[in-house]
Amino acid sequence: MSEKLLKNFYKKVLQVLREDNQDKEAAYRLRQLLSSQTPNKDFAKVLAKLGLRDVKLLVDILRKDRSYESPSIDCSQVLSSYMEECLPVFQNYVAHVKNSGNASQNNLETIHNQLEIMQIIHSGVANDDILRIIYGLVKSYQIQPQAFKNVTIAMLNEIGNPVILALVFLLENDEDLPDLFAHLGSIAMPALFIALYYPDAEVRYNAVEVIKKINSSEGLRALAGARNDPCSRVRQKVIEALGDMQDHRSTQILIEALRDEDAGVRLTSVKALGKIRSLKALNALLSMLEDKDWEVRREAVESMALYGEKASGYLAKALENDSLVVKKIASRILSHVGNQEAVPALMKAIYDTDISVRERAVIALGRIQGENSIVTLMFAFEDEAPLVRFAAIQVLIEIGSRSTNHLLNKALKDPEPLIRERANIAIQEILSREEV
Repeated sequence: MSEKLLKNFYKKVLQVLREDNQDKEAAYRLRQLLSSQTPNKDFAKVLAKLGLRDVKLLVDILRKDRSYESPSIDCSQVLSSYMEECLPVFQNYVAHVKNSGNASQNNLETIHNQLEIMQIIHSGVANDDILRIIYGLVKSYQIQPQAFKNVTIAMLNEIGNPVILALVFLLENDEDLPDLFAHLGSIAMPALFIALYYPDAEVRYNAVEVIKKINSSEGLRALAGARNDPCSRVRQKVIEALGDMQDHRSTQILIEALRDEDAGVRLTSVKALGKIRSLKALNALLSMLEDKDWEVRREAVESMALYGEKASGYLAKALENDSLVVKKIASRILSHVGNQEAVPALMKAIYDTDISVRERAVIALGRIQGENSIVTLMFAFEDEAPLVRFAAIQVLIEIGSRSTNHLLNKALKDPEPLIRERANIAIQEILSREEV
């Protein structure tokens, strides 16, 4: 469906919602618009599949050959209800500001904006313009005291169905609205569902951000339906939102996103799986160590690290990866969270060509095996890199056994002064512990 056609679709829907319910010609024109292009029928199926009761009448137009009956909106009643609830709140607020003697600029702006809202709503009623009324209600929501916000939400509830599409229209034209949507919560959800299919990618992007803030089961299902958005930036935002919501039900969707053609989406999915930490994702994260993008490979290891010891076996496999970055990160993490499952891979890693990988493998083996690692450490003392030999001494200090003294005595003859000094200190520390 072309962007132009879909924008016309929304504008026409909004127009019909503002039409008098006796105007059958408006419904006929809308049906003609929707039936003239085959892609619109596909969009109708999307709306129908969502199953939103708030767009039921719209779906009926798309699917059935019958006249459209727009929701009956009594604008004068809306104005009356608003004034009845809002005026006492407004009067109390003004009195409070006056009595407190604190007529700050913010207070004055709030009063000014509230008066402006009343004016907009009044002019909207005069023009029978429901969109103008809705706009007036939400315009300064962000800076209203809570009492005003309660009135605004009550009125949006009273207006009903037209709020849904009107909010979508406003989302495209008012940058202050995303936070309002988040505060409205369930009232805004139907509008946000529809916004996920809006032609403007920025609207879809904003809708995802707001759904994440609301964080509901409804929103989770909606985001799942938007995971294949044509815009990679929006897909990335969907995946990020699912990760931030930290619901295990999203795991399979995130795993599927690891196959996305866009590296940014794959990277975001890897990070999201690290936040959710479902054990089902570990094999998928391991497969990402072969990704063509180095940043994705690096983040896959980092995400596995968040699983702690549960990922020890997977991180051990990462030590055999062709990527030096992956091996370095894996060895670093295993030095903190590795367990017996990682020992065979760590034994091989002490012969790795990279110094830092060998160093961390030594530390990891010492932490996991304790005195059982002494035989392995003998090889570490033969390593050509002083950093690895120094790490071996540190491990022996941690073991703290006299049985390691023969290795430390050998280190006293090391060509590196720092190694000899550290070995001497280690011997003294072990002896002093035994004396205590």
